[in-house]
Amino acid sequence: MKSVILLFAVIAIIVAVIIPAINGESSSNPSANAGIMESLKQLSAKAEELIKKLLAKKAK
Repeated sequence: MKSVILLFAVIAIIVAVIIPAINGESSSNPSANAGIMESLKQLSAKAEELIKKLLAKKAK
């Protein structure tokens, strides 16, 4: 159950950080969106790894 709560917390943090950045930079700098999307992919990959580790610990 804790891992589910942690997952939602990670998603909420990502949304809170990424959405304003996209809104702020999309009009002035279109190339920034590519960088933001790349960092979002990296963040989601790290979050996925963390969740897998937590589930593996829980299974033991």
